[in-house]
Amino acid sequence: MQSITEQLVRQYFPKRNQKSHKGMYGNVLCIGGNESMGGAIILASGAALYSGAGTVTCATDAVNRTALHARYPEVMWLDWQEICSDDLSRYQVILIGPGMGQSELAIQLLEKVLKTVTPSQCLIIDADGLNLLADHLPLRLACQAKQIILTPHRIEWQRISGIGPEQEAIQVHQRAVQSLNATVVLKGAPTQVYLGEQVWQNTTGNPGQSVGGMGDTLAGMVAGMLAQNSSEPWSILNAVYLHSYIADQLAKNQYICLPSRIIEAIPETMRHFSQYSKGFND
Repeated sequence: MQSITEQLVRQYFPKRNQKSHKGMYGNVLCIGGNESMGGAIILASGAALYSGAGTVTCATDAVNRTALHARYPEVMWLDWQEICSDDLSRYQVILIGPGMGQSELAIQLLEKVLKTVTPSQCLIIDADGLNLLADHLPLRLACQAKQIILTPHRIEWQRISGIGPEQEAIQVHQRAVQSLNATVVLKGAPTQVYLGEQVWQNTTGNPGQSVGGMGDTLAGMVAGMLAQNSSEPWSILNAVYLHSYIADQLAKNQYICLPSRIIEAIPETMRHFSQYSKGFND
């Protein structure tokens, strides 16, 4: 097992070309947020935006539109009822699941994404998307995504993999990950990233992160960082590290670390790390 450290992240952190435009940094679609859990997908969309994605679209229940634009006017809104008939090929990264619920519409949305995602797109499945996937694993076989990233906590992972608490061995997790042909960000204390033959363990994080919306924010950060450069493994590792690194800075003066405060600190933190980086785009 390898460690995700500050030195590693600094070394492989992306730098932006001086001659830039938003089209160079990817187009993210975040799908989720039913009528009672809109905050989850709003946090995920905000995290993707603040992590540097060129454009972010939030497909959610119509009741969430005003709250989304009040919080993040830069994020575009799409009625998630339209997803089943929409062309999703224009998005480099699709994130599905936060606050989505497990209704019949939610199942239809997941089916649509899994069946239509292309080999040029990255797909991130989180939260309710994972719970639905656990009940419809054959749908995974139809997915042709360039890369699939699952971001479960321990209970969600248990539902998908069938691995119980008594089987908490790295080799057991690796076999399950390989059978899914996916990258798995297994959230916990500490978070582990199962990436091909490699297993990475995060070195940041604190108990103040035990609050709702934390995982939604991480999923959004992964989406935003994946969208803007082609160095996919480092994008995932960087997102995992920075998410908890920011929380550690907040924990110096706060009892809990609110996800919204983490999102606000992302751009400044990324700027700080990029100053010491060799960069992907140098």
